[in-house]
Amino acid sequence: MQALISSDFIIEPAFADENNIHKSVNDIIKINKMVNNDYKVDIVTQDELISKLSDAGLYPCERVFRENIAKYNLEDEVSSHDIVTMIHNIVQRSEELSSYTDIFEVESDELNISPDKKSIFSRCNVDDLINDFMMISIINETYHHDVKFITGRGDVVTSYTIKSDKVVIYSDEQSEQLDVEHNFILTPSVDEFLISVGSAAIWSKASNSYILSLAIYTRVLELRTSSGETYDDDFTLDSFSIGDKFIDSLSSFQCGPSGRFGNVCFEAISRLIFGSPKDELNEFRTSSAKAAKQRKRGEDLAYRTHVTSSGEGIRLMVWYLASGEFELANVGNKFDLNIEA
Repeated sequence: MQALISSDFIIEPAFADENNIHKSVNDIIKINKMVNNDYKVDIVTQDELISKLSDAGLYPCERVFRENIAKYNLEDEVSSHDIVTMIHNIVQRSEELSSYTDIFEVESDELNISPDKKSIFSRCNVDDLINDFMMISIINETYHHDVKFITGRGDVVTSYTIKSDKVVIYSDEQSEQLDVEHNFILTPSVDEFLISVGSAAIWSKASNSYILSLAIYTRVLELRTSSGETYDDDFTLDSFSIGDKFIDSLSSFQCGPSGRFGNVCFEAISRLIFGSPKDELNEFRTSSAKAAKQRKRGEDLAYRTHVTSSGEGIRLMVWYLASGEFELANVGNKFDLNIEA
């Protein structure tokens, strides 16, 4: 999974309207989590991103963030200082586009872009943006990558055709001339990027809790989209958590990505987080006795639901936290029911 973010994506919270400012900040939070943890997502930035902001008079940028936040009286909800800190962390931990592959520069003569250049919006430099369109297109074609360009905005135009009879690409002290005619798609948000990748592809690589949480998050986005619900709300990567022993339990009971019950388990987890469990969610009690009390961990309550009903009878155990969120505890079979504290 690869995504390029631009100077416009980074600066969007400074210009977003009241309905979209939280979305733009949440997008930066998601990218920051991806570069800080092992989500297996390559985050690539425009070359000299901070310099591009500076040239456009948008850096140092805490002031412009603070002004927009104050405009909508959101000072208690959004921190301009935190946004700037995340931006610097993202830039420091990400590769620049020109160093992402062997191709480090692209030059073109008589470049045609349709719709025309006037349809492309940038608060920095449109020509730089178009050059990056070309660069990503050639990288994707040459290396069979699928780098998505996340804009962070709801662009009216999201699909462009880029054409030139003379393009020179430079890589490893060599140059090559070629003709180019590529279709280029803009991705308006991090959530759209994840949906374009697909939860199944992310789930297939879920070797740690970060990738698993990203797969579940993406599957919930897909379920919301298919049911007509919006996904630009308060549902985030922190809306659920994964217990320390959950990944190991998936492997132990054939519920990992390559396991016999993997896909059905993944769907059961995702639908539970979505709010529409495939099977009834029942209290997990201290014993099988009718009067047995529900297991607790402080104020957290233990629950279980069926993943499969026949054969091994796989169950999913969760904690319902006092905060109102689920923590995935572990899976087990009907002969070995347990919930990890």
